[in-house]
Amino acid sequence: MILTQRILLIKLSALGDIVHALPVLHLLKSAGLEIDWFSYQGFSPLLEGQPLSKLITLKDRSLTTLIRATQELRARNYDMVIDLQGTIKTATLAKLTGAPVLGFAQPREAAATLLYDHTVDTGVWYSNAQHIIEANLKLGREAITKLGLELPKAVPLKYGLVANEPSERHSALEKQLKVKEICVLPATTWQSKLWPTEYWVELLLSLQRKSKANIHIVCTKHDDPIVQPLLAQLKESCVPVILHQDFKLQQLPSFFRSMDLIVGVDTGPLHIAAATIDPSSTYILGIYGPTSPKRTGPYGFAAVSAEELFEHKPLNKRHLSEDASMRTVLPELVLSRLSGVTAAIL
Repeated sequence: MILTQRILLIKLSALGDIVHALPVLHLLKSAGLEIDWFSYQGFSPLLEGQPLSKLITLKDRSLTTLIRATQELRARNYDMVIDLQGTIKTATLAKLTGAPVLGFAQPREAAATLLYDHTVDTGVWYSNAQHIIEANLKLGREAITKLGLELPKAVPLKYGLVANEPSERHSALEKQLKVKEICVLPATTWQSKLWPTEYWVELLLSLQRKSKANIHIVCTKHDDPIVQPLLAQLKESCVPVILHQDFKLQQLPSFFRSMDLIVGVDTGPLHIAAATIDPSSTYILGIYGPTSPKRTGPYGFAAVSAEELFEHKPLNKRHLSEDASMRTVLPELVLSRLSGVTAAIL
């Protein structure tokens, strides 16, 4: 009897990064592997519906929690561990399982390679040579080969999220007659990736005048310092908006599928949208400055960036008080990019 080989994927965070790692899970599953995933508990709703043998989570960052999780991981007797995070912490956790560890040749933290048994060269972690989804898939294919399995042929890119099922959109006539829906995602955990409030106001004022669409803002209550000033200025400009602050992660795919246009900064919900909607019915546009859409853009969709417009080298810095690159992406540049699709969609 041949036992199914078991792999552990380590991707602790963040939301968008976990979305970008989901295609690896489905590639490995198509090769007949049994797969566990190690992550922070807060991202469980995004992973619970995935084809995992076991989801192992950290409820907090305490040493006690980490030790208990490490013991559980070691007891699982993995045939290989893939470190998709690329940090010293995750590389150490991977090594403590006792299984061979596969990681990036040039990970986020260079010292992590000292703990890897096998590496794959996908370029420097923050290079823009390829999208991170493609880099992750390279690790997946290498794992399949190292385990002596045959690479699956022509595996379609799959995220395994609920809204990947065929969209039940309105008929052509109903869609033509119904009020259009625009969703914006202005909040993110990186202050350097925020687009100026006045830019959002100018963009939404123009879009609302042209389309008479409903404007939706999706965020969390933690985003109030970012969103409340925007709401105040939109109210002054007489732009009505619908605020959504109580969505659970598993509710986002269906909501995004009901939109006609989604515009957002580089943030987790933008990547959930890209992973779950039908490109023929919804248009997505990302706004990028300190990060590159070539590497972390809404996969399969469009982005307007300082890198593209002005050859501004992405700094990939989280704590800049204000990255000047985001100010260079003026509202008229975003509107110009949208002009080719608004007539068809809005």
